[in-house]
Amino acid sequence: MRRIVSMLGLMILAGAMWPQSARSLPSVPAGISISYEARQDGWLTLAIEDEHGRRVRNLIADYPVHPGRNIITWDGSSLDGVASPGRYHVHGLFHPRRIAAHLEYSLYSPGNPPWPTADGTGAWLADHTAPASVVFLPAGSPWPTHSSQAQMLLGAQAAEAGHALMWTDLDGRKLDGIKIRGWNGGIALARDSGPNRNPDHVAYTVYVVNPSRDFGRTDPGALQVFAITKSGLKPLEKVVGGTQIHDAFRELVGLAARDGLLLLSNPAANEIVAFDVRHDATTPFARIKLPGLGAVAFEPDGHLLVTTDGAVKRFDVVNDWHTLALAHGETVVPASSLESPKQIIEDHGEIYVTDWGSSHQVKVFSAATGALSRMIGRPGGPQLGAYDEQRMAHPLGMAIDANGVLWVAEEDYLPKRISRWGAKSGRFLNAWYGPTQYGGGGFADPHDLYRAYYPSIGNPGSMGLLEFRIDPATGNSRLTAVRYRFPDPQDDVISYGGYTPRPIFFPHDMIPVGSHGGITPAQTFYHDGHQYFTDSYNTYWYNQTTVTTLWILEDGICRPIASAGWVGAMGTPHHWTTLDQPEIRRRIPQGNPDQTFFIWTDRNHDHAVQPDEVQFIRPAVPGSAGVVFQPDLSIISGGPYHLPTASIDSAGVPVFDLSQLKLVSRTPATGDVALSPDGWFLAGMSGYKDGQLRWTLPTHASSVPPVGPGDIQDPKRMLGYPVRPAAGDAGYLVARYSYMGEIYIYTVDGLLVATLGGDTRQSPFWPYPRQARGMEISGLSFEAEQFWPFMFGEDDGNVYLAVGKWHTSIVRLDGLDSIQRVDLGFIDVSKEELRMAARLREESHSRERLMSEVQVHPMAQPTSASADAWPAKDWASIDKSSSFQLGTDGTSLVVALRTEQPDLLRNSAAEFPFAFTQGGGIDLMLRAIGPSDDRHAAVGDLRLFVTRRNGKLLAVLYRQKTGTPGNHVTFSSPIGEVDFADVEDVSDHVSLTAHGGFYEFSVPLSLLGVDPSAGKTYRGDVGLVLSDGNRAQARVYWHNKADAMTADVPSEARLNPSQWGLFRF
Repeated sequence: MRRIVSMLGLMILAGAMWPQSARSLPSVPAGISISYEARQDGWLTLAIEDEHGRRVRNLIADYPVHPGRNIITWDGSSLDGVASPGRYHVHGLFHPRRIAAHLEYSLYSPGNPPWPTADGTGAWLADHTAPASVVFLPAGSPWPTHSSQAQMLLGAQAAEAGHALMWTDLDGRKLDGIKIRGWNGGIALARDSGPNRNPDHVAYTVYVVNPSRDFGRTDPGALQVFAITKSGLKPLEKVVGGTQIHDAFRELVGLAARDGLLLLSNPAANEIVAFDVRHDATTPFARIKLPGLGAVAFEPDGHLLVTTDGAVKRFDVVNDWHTLALAHGETVVPASSLESPKQIIEDHGEIYVTDWGSSHQVKVFSAATGALSRMIGRPGGPQLGAYDEQRMAHPLGMAIDANGVLWVAEEDYLPKRISRWGAKSGRFLNAWYGPTQYGGGGFADPHDLYRAYYPSIGNPGSMGLLEFRIDPATGNSRLTAVRYRFPDPQDDVISYGGYTPRPIFFPHDMIPVGSHGGITPAQTFYHDGHQYFTDSYNTYWYNQTTVTTLWILEDGICRPIASAGWVGAMGTPHHWTTLDQPEIRRRIPQGNPDQTFFIWTDRNHDHAVQPDEVQFIRPAVPGSAGVVFQPDLSIISGGPYHLPTASIDSAGVPVFDLSQLKLVSRTPATGDVALSPDGWFLAGMSGYKDGQLRWTLPTHASSVPPVGPGDIQDPKRMLGYPVRPAAGDAGYLVARYSYMGEIYIYTVDGLLVATLGGDTRQSPFWPYPRQARGMEISGLSFEAEQFWPFMFGEDDGNVYLAVGKWHTSIVRLDGLDSIQRVDLGFIDVSKEELRMAARLREESHSRERLMSEVQVHPMAQPTSASADAWPAKDWASIDKSSSFQLGTDGTSLVVALRTEQPDLLRNSAAEFPFAFTQGGGIDLMLRAIGPSDDRHAAVGDLRLFVTRRNGKLLAVLYRQKTGTPGNHVTFSSPIGEVDFADVEDVSDHVSLTAHGGFYEFSVPLSLLGVDPSAGKTYRGDVGLVLSDGNRAQARVYWHNKADAMTADVPSEARLNPSQWGLFRF
């Protein structure tokens, strides 16, 4: 074999890589070696291709190299097995400067910083739901803020990221935030200001628990009320009545308290539910039916205000703490003075009502006469086009602070907003906007870095596009326009396919909708003087879908002008239901709709779909999902296919000839697609050129953490069009994100440039306590389920990323200009060299096999609680920095864990059953009935979670199934629920020692139901829950690599015994 000498070098042996001087090479199995002479430190990517330019092996990726002679060893493996003898080309990339991200600015979050911090002051409110409630706390809240200064408490229904309850000072500076039971907050809040109130109660909150997913057909949902006390949370009995539905479809709920009487208004059941909260009672003692029920509020003299049948009425409250009655009802504000009243409060002899309908204002009436005093905010409601901060959108909860400032929670998504007004003057003071949806998102205009956009993607009612102006000097953002809103107040024919049109808020707010295959306009580009937007790279969080849409900016609003894709069967998630109109459907060719391509173009410029504007074709070769409008307005698709633009009319609408739909390659191509100006067609993690498959980057499932640079795990959605840095030799770049928190940037010819961020199981999440422009964003994970990052280029020649899960931060990628192309020429590989390298291949495969069982060591006496007391060779690996062993003395099971996590056991759980969601800990899973791998949870399956709360041991035993009744707990979220028959605090039965990163705990075998006799085998697992002390951020286990989610409580709780390994006694 002819060896090539180069300027660069490193050593790779059987999957393990390290720099190595040639003068001190260890004795290793023979491989195929290439030697280099490196002149400087840097990072290297190398690939091996055959003589026809087809990828054989991705040898190393973004790997650090050092000056001096180095060796790289290839074990002869290829992408599909073992390479054949022959001649191979070695080439790649080198960059002496690290590719690093530096912060430009963040948008759409008033959090300081916009990401979460250990002290609870970072980030801002909820991702999934809009602000709904606010209450003034004149004496502060000892829990969780530890402050008696006046505060505001703000709430939203639910947060997967962010906080659903948030405390601020009177200037809006966040003090702390929580999620109740890992998810929830408050759609209504109340404070008892009566002289005989419960002195331990600070406030009350209510949220929808187990929301109905079928609009009440089989599951009605329920309401959960909590008392926020001076030391934590106290749940009251769940209230069932009517149909409680999810997120944007939710009905109004009211809450009021006076002298220990807490009233819950449940309009879904036209019922007021009464609780006695003076002491420890948790069950309601009375229920009152009222027709057309809305909100409730106590007046200072103890009378009750109730909205009913659209009017505000005053009642005497007759209460003996066994029964409750409302007497002497009188109308204070007639229905004729209101359109669609929501929440009500009284302050200084005036009644404030948030009113929707066509006004969306706060209306103020005299409490004595009911006469209208003033209206706060300009009328009009939800906006489209240039943004007017004087208008509210769906104002709901409100409160007046000690300074006479009216705080209003606006339950809208475009934008999410907390606004402040002079209560007496009605003057707009300021507002806080955000936060982003779950998973981040956002991008900047390609011509103007400081013109930023935020696409809101989610439930109907929350989808749209916001535009912001960024101050270059400060980085502060200002909302300037709502470019798109679905449903659209101007009645554009836009809707998310699969959802039946229905009232999203209340009947007065119903907007007629049609149907639409995409989601919302996102990435933007300019062509022939027009600005376009498309959802091509954000139709779904994991990947592209079968349909995409093109919008044009017209009169300040995004208007749809084209849609394209594969028809698909009726009822499937991404089917464009407009195609089901009889006049259109009869034009569809017979056969499999999945293989029928369509294009709609708005020929008459009315932004609606007419049958003669839709074309269909069924190509001979099947196509697939992954449909993209290109910046030249042509279309590409999985298949791979390309449809050029025939022409563009004067209004900027493209015209297509479907007979020109051409197959790019005879090799099938599926997955996310992109087409670069230099002719590379990308589909999935493969690249095509001149009709041929040229390269593939291997990937693996995210269940196994990466072992090093270039180990790509389960890449998801492509992050936008190919972009080209103005300097350097990289050429066009694309990017994809990983479910577990990385972003992979690679060239269109298949060479990895950089992996930004780390696996959330191995790297901290945004560890910065402060935000500073220009700061380097490195040494962290972007966290699991960062769904909406984007990569884009700017006229300044730089490449930028929008990153963040709880927020949107625009970062500049530096170091791309240092990338150099490396061509190492050809090597000749013989059959004998491949044979000699076989041992390397075998060793590599052996190390990749995961351990499936561990021995439970007999222990004559307790160990000294140190890692040295355990057999050195028997540590079972959990991840690259954590491992465990098991032992027993015949009466207890002992778990020893060594890790690089000295603060693993930090937990802030307010309720012990939810400890696994609110901090870190050690997980022990066990199937006490034996080694069965039945995937269904059974009696005897258990989970023991061990942590520390407030410095004290907390051990919680979870049994999903039991033979006898126990402490039943339901873990729920808006997307599911799971019941556990028994959840116990067993801290008194568990002993724990911890020294640095070594932990050892013991638990009685009798508590686990395990027989320690020699030869007994049980299915089980051991793992870690990693956290910042306030919330779980990652889970990693010895054997179960499938369960890593920490963003959905039922998924985190549910036992999965079929994924556990074996414990042998």
